[in-house]
Amino acid sequence: MTIPHFSWYCKYGYETEGIQLFWEMQCDGHKPSQCTLGSVLRVCSVMGLPLKGKQVHGYANKTNFDTNVFV
Repeated sequence: MTIPHFSWYCKYGYETEGIQLFWEMQCDGHKPSQCTLGSVLRVCSVMGLPLKGKQVHGYANKTNFDTNVFV
């Protein structure tokens, strides 16, 4: 069974499941792509999760992904 990409969850209205998947991926040591970071920031905004958004933004700064237009 193929697990949908994080952005799929966000695009089709499964933001809660998507954000949960993102944090599980982080705990398992998976590194997010620039596309994933952009999507998770959008979800944090839509869901009203400013503290989580700040954490993701900090990660983007730390990894220099913040220079990417999508992020």
